Parts: sequence; structure tokens; C-alpha cells
Amino acid sequence: MRQMRNGKTENDAVGSGIITLRFTLMVMAFLTMICWYFPGGSVASETPGWHAREFPVYKGSGDQLGPALDGQGVIFKDMENSPAGVLMRMDLDTGEARMLPYPEGIVAGPAANAGRAAWQNQELEACLGNLAGESRCLALPLASAMTLSGEKAVTGHEGKIIRLVNFETMRHRMLDSSTTSGGRYDPDIEEDQAVWIRERGYAGQYYEPLVVSYDLLTDTLSYATKFGGGSTPGGESVYERRHPAVSNGRIMYQQRLRETGSRWGIYEAIPESFGVPVVDLPSDQINPSVSGGLLVYQDNRNGYFDASGQWVDNWDIYLLDLSTGEETPVSVAAGDQVNPVMEGNLVAWEDNRSGGWDIYAAELTGAAAGPPRLGLAVGEVFWGSFADYLARELSVMYEVDNRGEGPARDVAIRQAHVVPASVTVAGGMPAAVARLEPGESAALELRFNVPEDIYRFRTSIFASCRDAAGAESWFPAEPPA
Repeated sequence: MRQMRNGKTENDAVGSGIITLRFTLMVMAFLTMICWYFPGGSVASETPGWHAREFPVYKGSGDQLGPALDGQGVIFKDMENSPAGVLMRMDLDTGEARMLPYPEGIVAGPAANAGRAAWQNQELEACLGNLAGESRCLALPLASAMTLSGEKAVTGHEGKIIRLVNFETMRHRMLDSSTTSGGRYDPDIEEDQAVWIRERGYAGQYYEPLVVSYDLLTDTLSYATKFGGGSTPGGESVYERRHPAVSNGRIMYQQRLRETGSRWGIYEAIPESFGVPVVDLPSDQINPSVSGGLLVYQDNRNGYFDASGQWVDNWDIYLLDLSTGEETPVSVAAGDQVNPVMEGNLVAWEDNRSGGWDIYAAELTGAAAGPPRLGLAVGEVFWGSFADYLARELSVMYEVDNRGEGPARDVAIRQAHVVPASVTVAGGMPAAVARLEPGESAALELRFNVPEDIYRFRTSIFASCRDAAGAESWFPAEPPA
């Protein structure tokens, strides 16, 4: 029996609740989402645990690059229809690929999140657009990297500047900078946590690449790895570090020692450590992407020497379950599979098995790939201000958390039916939560107009969420028409 923050247990949960102005409230809801799978494709793994079913997303005569996952599809830069690049999207539910209605010319990105894409165009504008062709753009110095979460993007510039682009306020600002190129690079963002590599100098003796974490709510920067690792006899840092990726507050990145024969491995950034090895094999592991408890990366263990005696890396994509330590091949096809990105149970990457660069993806299924399970409970009931009290607008904070094994998307309160009818919802339903990974929670605020003669009222809450395919599930059932 789970204990809630308000002292109630799961056995107290009902589909409706009574609110009294003595600030007590009992409402709880459970949402169950259905697993979804992609038809067709070839199985890359038949071992117990996770299975990867890969399939081509888009194959064209020109190159397709930079896949990004938006919750229901894959967005990428297509060089077939324009040498300057246009945005394409494959809807994984319908199998339809279409060009997004934006001008050609993509110089950075795309990044994607919750049905939207961010990119920089040839006019050096950073843009956030939806699938219908509606976009917001603002001028931004030339970027070389872009990552997106909600209304916020973090960009890298010339390897020496990290910026925050806020599409809600339509402003951007510098988060970190270096006077020399190569001092700040490889940003990533999840919600209000941004990460990147910052090279710290030691009185001009050597520069050490450190993983840093930036809290966008408090504007505070902290080191996610210990500094002071020392220098080589040649006067360089002992460590090389690249490509941090963040999910659920955990940061994975690639690291190797700066010495002959050292190979790249995947490490977790733990403060006051020089990194904890997660995947450390005789081959190279690079370009990590993490979602919840799953990690994907490139690996060249299947490399070989060609007829001329030159080493061919032959990059493949592998998956590691961080909770079990079990590794699963995602794609070990001919040619190279590179630059993987992951969201929930979906992985996408660039693939040149056919000669040019195409976009492929894989769906992960298995015993561990259960559906998300969401709970909705009430956290606080309060007058937000004296003005709210005078206006009789009561705030109710609902806490939603994902207790399942898969990601939940577009989590929202859709309807609230109230008795007596003199109590009404003020200002509409709260904005949806774009994404909740297993173990994550968020707060949704619902406001009610409460007449002075009302001291308690009953609510019936109807909430819904979507799975990876976009299928919607309701609690406790679809609301009445």
C-alpha cells in the first residue's frame, strides 16, 4: 500500500473527490497505457530480455541526416530534395513520409520534442515549429549543435559558446563561454537541466574537459565530474571527454585516456569522481543517447582490416539496460550505423548500408518493455494570492507520476465535472505534460471559481495520456459526450 504525500494511501483513491475549503481533498486516478509495436522489419536480437526490430525510416537518392524523435515520428534533414537541406518527417503510426512546410536551408539541427522541431535556417534564425507549418523564429549567431526540450533549446557555437534559446520569451542568452575554440561543446538538455563539456584551465599548464550540469531554474552551474585529473608528459589533460547525454538526471558520456591504445568507453558522470565506467570494452563506444534506464551507443567491435591493410571501423548500434547490465545489439548490418538517438522504446540512427546515408530505426520490445503506468493525486489546495481569494479562484495542484516501465506522453487533465454546478473551472484545463519517463513526476494546476456560499464541492476528473504510437488512453473512461 503506497503512502502518498498527503497522508493518503492508494486504497483511498477514487475517481471523484470532495474539496472543502479547509484545504482537504481526496482525488486519485490511474491511467494505463497499451504497448504498441511496429509491424515488419528484421529481428536483430533473439536473446532473452530486450529485442530490437529494425526497419528503414527513409531511403532516398540523397543523404538523410540528423534523426530526431518527436514522440510519434522521426524528423531528419533531407538532402535529396534540396542540397541545402529540408525538414522531413516520417509518421511511424501511418508510415507516411512528408516534407515539413518550412523553407529549405538547415544549418543546425533538427532537434525534436513532443511533436515539434527546432532548427537554424540559412538566415541564421533559430526556429521552433509544429507539424502544421506554424513556427516562431529569432535571430541567433551561427550554431553548430542544437538540442530541444519543451520551449527551450540549448545550442553550441564554434566550440566555445553555449546558449539557451527560450522560444516562450523569444530571447536567447549565453550560459557559458570560452575565449578559444574547443572550450565549450556538445550540449544536451532535458527539461530544466542542461549539460555540456567545459574545458577548465590550470594556469596555462593544461586544459581538462569536464562534464558540467546547469540548472536553468536557479541559473547555477556545477561540475558533474571531478577536476584535477592531471596532465600527460606532453602537457595535455589525462582525460578526453565528449557527448554527454542526460535523462532522469543521469548523465552518460564518452571518455578515454589520452595514451596510446586507449579506447573510448561510456561513463556515467558522478560528482567527485573521474567518471564511473558503464560500457568499457576493447572496442570503442561513442555517441551515447539515454532514455530512462536504457542506453544506446555506437560500437566498432566488428571492425576489420581491408585488402589494403587499412582498419575499417564498421560501426554498429548497441543497447545497454542500465538496471540489469544486459547488452543487446540493435543493428549490426553491413556498412556503418552511427549517431543514434533514443526516446522511450525507439532508437533511430544514420545508416549507409546501401551506400548513401539513410535513416533507420528500431523498436525495442521484450519482458522489460512493459507499458507506462501513471498515477494522479492531489498535492496542494490553496488560494494563490489575496487577489485570487477576492476573485474566489481556488488552485488545486495535481501530482502526476509515471510508475510504469515505458514513457508516457501528452499527459493531461482533459475534463473536470463539478457538483454543484455553481463551481466552475477557471481558465481551462492545465497544459499537458509532454513526456514522463518511468519514475518521473510533474505538477498540473487546475483552478476553480468557488462562490462565497460554497464550502465544499465534488469533482469528477477525466484524464488521458498517449503511448509511443500516439494511442490515447483515458481514466476512468472516456468522458461523457
